[in-house]
Amino acid sequence: MKARTRSLATTLLLVAAAAAAVLAAWWAVDLRGAAEAARTEKAERLFAFEPGQVRELTVEAPAGTTRLVRGEKGFRIPALDAPADAGAVDAILELFAHVRRKAEVAPPGAGEQALAGYGLAKPGVRVTALLDGGRTETLALGDRNAFDGTLYARPTSGAVVLVPGELSYWLDKGPADLKEKPPPAPPPAEKGPATPPAADRAPTSLEPRGKSDR
Repeated sequence: MKARTRSLATTLLLVAAAAAAVLAAWWAVDLRGAAEAARTEKAERLFAFEPGQVRELTVEAPAGTTRLVRGEKGFRIPALDAPADAGAVDAILELFAHVRRKAEVAPPGAGEQALAGYGLAKPGVRVTALLDGGRTETLALGDRNAFDGTLYARPTSGAVVLVPGELSYWLDKGPADLKEKPPPAPPPAEKGPATPPAADRAPTSLEPRGKSDR
């Protein structure tokens, strides 16, 4: 009986040890995967700043140029003396700060002729951020790549890269798009039934009767 108990205990210990080894291996693989993902993201990111570091933001788009300045209550548009649309500005800052390259097409120093071939000699959209400490970061968007819908872009480094195509939707904003929208007007109040004219009302006991009623 004792030998059987010892054998069972040994088996349980071996099973527990094996489970612990499997769990440790799983955690090691998971940690290595997370570290690799972090390294890949860092390598692919075009910029090393966060949205909260942006003091001023300038968006140059076909609809116009908008300069936004961060204040105590969020960003404002000085030229319009109006608050900016917080949702639109937050989207631009988040995408701008964390944009990742799909591929590098040309190294820094590409000439005007090469830039023109990518639509970057005169980019349609350019976003510039003034950061804490005075550093400036810029992202210009050029033509769309017909092969996969990505966009040719030129960050501060001067290289020509491919970035996700949806950036043009979020960054191509004019002053009217970035100005805070007024709250929707309340629906009109429902009107009750109109009071009928006096001629259409039935006579009451207080109204004088006609001669025919005497």
